[in-house]
Amino acid sequence: MKLGFNMLLYGATVTEEQFPLFPVLKRHGFESIEVPLLVEQPNTDYIRLRSELDRLGLARTTVTIATADADPSSPDAAVRKMALERLRWAIQTSVKLGSTILCGPFHSALGVFPASSPDDLVRADRLRWSADTLREAAEIASPYLTLAMEALNRFECWLINTCDQAAELVTLVGHDGLRMMYDTFHANIEERDPVAALEKVVGSVVHFHASENDRGVPGHGHVPFANTFRVLRRADYDGFVTIEAFGQALPDLAAATRIWRPLYRSPDDVSYLGALGLRSAWDDAV
Repeated sequence: MKLGFNMLLYGATVTEEQFPLFPVLKRHGFESIEVPLLVEQPNTDYIRLRSELDRLGLARTTVTIATADADPSSPDAAVRKMALERLRWAIQTSVKLGSTILCGPFHSALGVFPASSPDDLVRADRLRWSADTLREAAEIASPYLTLAMEALNRFECWLINTCDQAAELVTLVGHDGLRMMYDTFHANIEERDPVAALEKVVGSVVHFHASENDRGVPGHGHVPFANTFRVLRRADYDGFVTIEAFGQALPDLAAATRIWRPLYRSPDDVSYLGALGLRSAWDDAV
């Protein structure tokens, strides 16, 4: 089991202020750091960040989103062009960092919803536009890294909510540079049987987010991690299992992720207890 840690717990960007956290995370058993690429930070020294992670022997993955003005699924060709440029930036920055995976719900704009329930024709058009944009992005990314597209719950996006829908879009894109990721938090909301849903698509899964049902410490809620990991182990999954949790330290990020109450005593609980819980569940998944 290769454990990763998503730095969104500490903020929307990673700067030198977070460097002292990396040795702690390594002591807790993490082998990779997931770097958020949500907004362009011209002054961020990604080469310095890469050097520090290399020095500690920590691999890295990256995560990004799509926004309303850069939506790959937009009917507006100019907005889709902006989406491709945003993805190009995220890919280029990921390459600077030495990332092997760029993951996230970059198929459509986060938090933007239609005025009424879309019919099948509208959804088909949006899927086609998204697929066309992501195919170009996968072509840009494929010499360097893999894009791992994430299904999100219905309260955060509308186009891709389930594993089946994500798999449908991967098929439409039809490029080896784009695969999918699985997130236990979103699956817990959207899938009637989260474990069976993973089993159906596991062959296309190249990244995994371990996120508890309350967004707190993995293994301290009701997500069936052992049964879920059993599917990964049987499929010889060799990607990272990355903890994704959120807190209240940054009000804007807490509001965006709908964190209205404390979910743990300290961030160290998430990394230390989360790592212990996930490793135990992995060992039980025989």
